[in-house]
Amino acid sequence: EAQQAAAEFARRFAVAGERDHPFAPGIAQAAFLPPARFDLAAQDGVQGVAVPYEYESRRFEDDFEMPEAFVRQEWRRYQGEIAFVDEQVGRLLDALADAGAAEETIVIVVGDHGESFEHDFYFAHEFRLYDALVHVPLLVRWPGRIAPSRVATQVTLADIAPTILDLASVPPSAEAQDAPAPDGVVLTALLRSG
Repeated sequence: EAQQAAAEFARRFAVAGERDHPFAPGIAQAAFLPPARFDLAAQDGVQGVAVPYEYESRRFEDDFEMPEAFVRQEWRRYQGEIAFVDEQVGRLLDALADAGAAEETIVIVVGDHGESFEHDFYFAHEFRLYDALVHVPLLVRWPGRIAPSRVATQVTLADIAPTILDLASVPPSAEAQDAPAPDGVVLTALLRSG
């Protein structure tokens, strides 16, 4: 449903003149149940491995190790999720292009946390600051304005809002001018320099 809603918005955005309205689809799922072609764990025959019963009570112990079959299952599920999301982002970009709105639309895709498949498979997102947990994807696409590139500079999620405002040439409101400085920095120069 979310895929169809995003594609429908892209169509309306271009056809119905709704281009002055921002669009920020936040899609969250409690459990990822991919279409069969993205269910890599099932394709590998490593599905149905349950979380070990002692996980909740021992997960913060340094000597606790997840069973290899469970780690493999979760790694393959994660790879399937990435492939599925990649396809859906592609569908959205195609819909924008088909609607003639790609060059007028800043598309930003960001993750809220990483996944740790190292460090003895730390299967949670809290209480630890491993690079794998805080290193998240941030993709910014604006054809004709930002050239495709990979930037190695570390940035934060707090940088997104000021960057969007700068890219869209939106001046700070009167209220914002009197407010404390935001935590984020503008990444426009970094994005344009590649």
